[in-house]
Amino acid sequence: MCGKLAAWTLLSALVAVSGTAQAPASQLHGHVDDEDGKPVDGAEIQVTPASGAILVAYSDATGHFEINAVPTGQATVSLSKPGFFQIEKKPLEISPGANEVVFTLNHETEIHQQVQVTATGAQIQPSATTRDVQLLEHEILNVPVAGTHDLTHSLALMPGVIEDNAAVLHYAGARVNDTEVMLDGFEIGDPVNGQLTTRINVDAVQTATVENGDTSAAYAHAGAGVLSLNTITGDDHWRVGTTDFIPVPLVEQGLHLGSWYPRLTLSGPIAKGKAWFSEALSLWRVFGVVHGLPSGQDFCTAWYGDSLTRLQMNLSPGNVVSGNFLYNQSYQSDAGIGVLMPFSTTTRVPARRWFASIRDQIWFHRTLVQFGVAGDSGLSDSIPQGNGVYIISPTVTEGNYFQSLEQRGRRLQLLGDIITTDHHLLGLHTISAGSNLGSVFRSQSSVREAIDITRADGTLSEVATFSGPAAYRLTNTQVGVYVEDMWQIAKPFEIVAGIRGDWDRLVQHGFVGPRIAANILPLGEDRAKLTLSWGEFDTALDFNTLGRTLDQERTDVFYDPTGKTQLPGFWLTKFLLPPSGLEQPWFSKTSAEWEERVGNNTYFGASFLMRRENHGLAYQTVADSQPGLTLVVGNDRKDRYVASEFWVKHQFSENAEVSIDYTRSRSTTNQAMDYSLGSLIFTQQAPGPLPWDTPNRVVADGWTPLPFWHLLLSGFAEYRTGLPFNIINQAQQLVGTPYGARYPVYFNLNLGLEKRFHFRNKEYAIRLTVVNVTGHLNPNEVVNNMNAPTFLTFTGGEGRAFTARLRLVGSK
Repeated sequence: MCGKLAAWTLLSALVAVSGTAQAPASQLHGHVDDEDGKPVDGAEIQVTPASGAILVAYSDATGHFEINAVPTGQATVSLSKPGFFQIEKKPLEISPGANEVVFTLNHETEIHQQVQVTATGAQIQPSATTRDVQLLEHEILNVPVAGTHDLTHSLALMPGVIEDNAAVLHYAGARVNDTEVMLDGFEIGDPVNGQLTTRINVDAVQTATVENGDTSAAYAHAGAGVLSLNTITGDDHWRVGTTDFIPVPLVEQGLHLGSWYPRLTLSGPIAKGKAWFSEALSLWRVFGVVHGLPSGQDFCTAWYGDSLTRLQMNLSPGNVVSGNFLYNQSYQSDAGIGVLMPFSTTTRVPARRWFASIRDQIWFHRTLVQFGVAGDSGLSDSIPQGNGVYIISPTVTEGNYFQSLEQRGRRLQLLGDIITTDHHLLGLHTISAGSNLGSVFRSQSSVREAIDITRADGTLSEVATFSGPAAYRLTNTQVGVYVEDMWQIAKPFEIVAGIRGDWDRLVQHGFVGPRIAANILPLGEDRAKLTLSWGEFDTALDFNTLGRTLDQERTDVFYDPTGKTQLPGFWLTKFLLPPSGLEQPWFSKTSAEWEERVGNNTYFGASFLMRRENHGLAYQTVADSQPGLTLVVGNDRKDRYVASEFWVKHQFSENAEVSIDYTRSRSTTNQAMDYSLGSLIFTQQAPGPLPWDTPNRVVADGWTPLPFWHLLLSGFAEYRTGLPFNIINQAQQLVGTPYGARYPVYFNLNLGLEKRFHFRNKEYAIRLTVVNVTGHLNPNEVVNNMNAPTFLTFTGGEGRAFTARLRLVGSK
C-alpha cells in the first residue's frame, strides 16, 4: 500500500552480516541518498535500540555514516534533514558484527494524498561552521509576500537580507558584488556586477541558502557571503504544477489586463530509475498605474519570460551527470518610471540572457569527485524615449534620458573538486580540495547627449556634456585552488581549517586566504552548539567600477543667476587607473554563534559577525592642473559590517510554526561617495553609512491551520530603521555628511488565507493576501534637493494592496 503513495518517504535497508559472535558490539554503517541517487550530506540518523538509548550520527559529504557499539536485536531508525521528508521510527534488525544499510530521503514536495508524511523542521548541524539562513520550498509557498512570482521578494524575508530603494538585495550589509550567487553549484550572478538579475520560476526553487560567516574554501568569491539556489530535479513520479494561470482584469482609469504571472512546472522520468528531467516556465506581464503622474502617462508595462530545464542521468550507482539550461528574455517599455521620473525620462530596455552548465559526480570508497563547466551570456540595451534635452531640476527630471547603452557580458567557468572522508589521525578527517578557472567579458557602447541642470526658479544653472571613446571592452581571467580539512577530534569538538589561493589577471596579484573554525557541542550532538570562526576571503572585482576608467569624460559649464550668460571656465570630470596598479580586494571575518534546542520543537540562538574590507575599490579625488574632479580608482576603501543577531523558532505542529529574528547592525565605510558620469555629486570622499544601512531590523513569519473551513493562515512582518540618503543643493553639491538623512521607519505586515478545494479530480489552492495591512507609509523616493519647494517630500512605496494566487496542487 505504501509503495503506491507518491509522497511517501522511501526506506530500503540492505543488511550484510560479517564478523563473529566474539565481537563485543555491533556496528551500523551505510549511506543516505536522495530519491535520484545522489548522496545527502548532513542528514541526522537516530537509532533507538530496545534499551531506549538514542544513538546519533550524521552523514558526511559522500552520504556515508557510521555508528559503533549498537546493541544487537530490534531497533528503530529515524532520519531527518531540513528540506527533506522525515523517516520516523522504522524497524531495523541489528545483527551481530557489521550491518550495512542504505537509506533514501525524499525532498519535500507538495503533498497531494492524505498520508502521514512529515517535513523536517529546524535542526542543529554539528559540522556546519557558518551562520546559514535557509528558505525551504514550503516556506516560499506559505509566507505571504507582495509578489509571489518574484524570488527576490521571498529572499527579502530572510534575516540579514535587505532590499534597498532600487529593489536590489544586499546580504549581511554587503555590496552586491561582494556576495557570490550560485545556482545548482555554479556562479549565476551577473558577470558585470554580481547581482542576481536572472529570473527563475519561483515554484522550481527547492532551497535558498545564505551563508555569511566562515564559508567553505570551495567558494571563489565569497568575500561577504554566498547565496545558493537549488532547484527541483525530476524523479520517477510525473508531477505537474501551475500557478496563476487565469489572467485578471484591472479596472483603474479604464479596463486593462492587469499584471499576470502564469507559471508551469513539469517533471518526471526519462528512464525510470536512471534518468529524469524537469522544466520550469514562467511569464510576467507587468502592468500598473503610477499615482501622481499625468493621466495617460501614468502606466508602466513590462514583459518577462524564463525557462529552466534540468536533466539528470545516473550512469551507474556511483556516477551522476546533471545539466541545466536557463533562458531569460524581457522588455521594459518604461524602465525607471516614478513620481519623480515621468514617462518621458524613462528608457526602453530589451534584454536576453542564457546560462548552461553540466556537472559529473563520481563517488567511490567514501570519496566524491566532481567536475563541471558552465557558460552564460547576456545582453541589455537602454534606449531613451526620444531625443529631447534631459533636464534635472531640484524637484523632478524632465525631457528624455541623456544616454543610450548597449551592454554585453559573458562568463565561462570550470571547476573540479574531490572530497574524501574516513581518514584517521588523532581523530577523524574529511579532506576537500579543488580548483576553478573562470573568464569574464564585458563590453559597452554608449551615446550620450547633454544634461541641463536648472535651479528652483527654472533658470539654467549648468550644462553637462560628454566626450571621449563611446565604447570599451573589459576582460579578466581568474584562477583559484583550495584545500580544507574537517577534523573531528572527538564527538563534542571539531575543527575546520582551510586555505585558498586566487590569482586575478587584472590586478596581476595573488591572494592567499587562510580560515579556521571550531564547533563545540557541550550538551550533546543535537542539543546545542557553539561555533567560533575567523578567516580571510577574496572577493570579485567590480567591473562597473573599473569600466568607468575606460568610459567617457564629463565637462560641466556654469551660468549666471539669469541662466543666460555662461560663466568663464569649465569643470572636467574623468576617471583614471592608478599608475602603480591595483591590489586584490578581500575581507576578514570573525564570527561567533550559539544555537540550542529546547524540548523537541523550539530553537533559539545568537550570533555575532564582524567583517572588515581590505583594499576595496573606490575613487579618490586627486589634484590636477585643470579645474574639476580627477578621480583615480584606488584600494583605500574599508567597508565595515558589525552585527549581533538573536532568533527563536517554534514548531507547534507539523503544519504550524512561528519564527522571529532581531538584528542590530551597522554597515559603514570610510569612502561613501560613489561617483558616476550620470549622477555626479560635487564633493570630496568622506566616511558614512552605506545606503542600505539598517541599525535595527525585526522580521517574523509563521503559519497555522485554522479550526474552521480548512483554512491556512500565514503572516509576515518586518520592522526596520529607515534607509539613509544624501541631501544636495541645486548646484549638485553635497550638504552635510554622506547619507546623513534617513527615510521614515519601515513597517510592513502581510497576512494570507489559503483554501484548498477539489474540481474535476484535481486539487487546487487559492490564497488571498493583504499586503501592508496597516497601510504604513513606506516610501522609496524622496525630494533630496534642499532648494526644492517640496524638499523632503517622500513618495513611492507600496500601500495597502490585495493579491490572489491560484495554483494547481495535483490530482486527488
